[in-house]
Formats: sequence, structure tokens, C-alpha cells
Amino acid sequence: MYAVHVADGLLSSPWWIGGIVVAILLVIVGLIAIDDDDIPRIGLLTAALFVSSQLHLPLVVTSVHLLLNAIAGILLGRYVGLSLLVALGFQFFLFTHGGLWTLGVNIVVMGLPAFLAFGLFAYLRRFIRRSPRLAFPVGAGIGFVTSALTVTLNGLIVRYGLTNGGYESAIVVVLAHLPVIAVETAGTGVIVAYLAKVKPEWLKLAVDQPSTGVTSSNGTSH
Repeated sequence: MYAVHVADGLLSSPWWIGGIVVAILLVIVGLIAIDDDDIPRIGLLTAALFVSSQLHLPLVVTSVHLLLNAIAGILLGRYVGLSLLVALGFQFFLFTHGGLWTLGVNIVVMGLPAFLAFGLFAYLRRFIRRSPRLAFPVGAGIGFVTSALTVTLNGLIVRYGLTNGGYESAIVVVLAHLPVIAVETAGTGVIVAYLAKVKPEWLKLAVDQPSTGVTSSNGTSH
């Protein structure tokens, strides 16, 4: 009940049915015209999302784990719904983490904030191009907003979606994940700053190199 991934049998029918509908839309967006060059990155981020959920930090009434949906949204964009379907699906079928009928809700809880992360980074990318040292604060800010929204959405679903009411449970969900929000904030900032230096093409950042009039495959002039 208190984890980010809600289990079966806890939500009323309108909530888990609505979650399935919205999740299908998120997955369809990712299935349209998949670029073969993006498949390795989709696989890599899907594996990271899957593994992160297995690293649990036990608390008094529940356990928490990393989300990584901010960095997944930044790197995958419209493919993040497809990635979450595979990652969360395997989590349920292999470890019964989450639920089958609530899989849609769980995809939405992590997917909508991830899409927001993608949009925010697309807008803020220009500032990193102008000043690379802004990569960390931009990433950290997006990590905070994304993880906080994820926890808030999950709390709202627990509060209003449980068949027997869940005000106390929603409070526990939010409080238990405050450390996760802090780690996601710092971690996303570090990852974005690192990728801005070693893999700027993943972030669609211009690579500063002497121009020789030759354009590489990633569009960078040499």
C-alpha cells in the first residue's frame, strides 16, 4: 500500500481502469515510428528502471527505492511510457512488485512526471549550451520536480483511490519518500552534469570542437 507501485486489490475500479486507459496512450506514443538508433538507449534505461526498484531501503512501515523517472524522461522522451511498461511489467511478473491490474496506474504515476521532465529539459537545454556549469542545477531542479510530482501523484491516488479511504496511508507515502526525493534531486543533477561532458549527444547538446567544415553523424561540425 505504501510503496510507489500500488498492488492489486487496493484501488476502486474507476481508478485502475482509468490508469490502464491513460497508460495505453502513453505506450502508443512511444510505439509510433520507433527510431532503430534509439533502441539501445531504450533498453539501457529500461534495465536501469527495473534494477532501481530492487534496491529497497526498509523503513518502519514500508520500504522505498529510487525512481529514476526524471533521467528516463530526459533521455527517452516519448519512449518513456514504453520503457516503463516493460520495466514495471517485469517487476510484477518476476517479483510480484506492484500489480497486474494496477500496472496502468503505476505507469501513469511514473510516466506523466517523466514526460514533464522531458519537456522541462527541452526548454532548459539552451541554458546549459550557453553555460555548461548549469548542467547540475538544471538536472537537480528537474529531478526534484519530477520525483516530488511522482510521490504527490501516488499519494493522491492512495488518498482518493483506495476502496476504504486512505488519508493516513497517503501521508505515510509522502513522508516515507522524502529521502527518495532528496536522492533523486542530487542524483539527477550529477547524471545530467556527467552526460553533458561525456555524452552531450544523448542530451542533444552542441559539442564544442574546432570547426573544420566537416559534419559528423551526430550533426556536430568539426
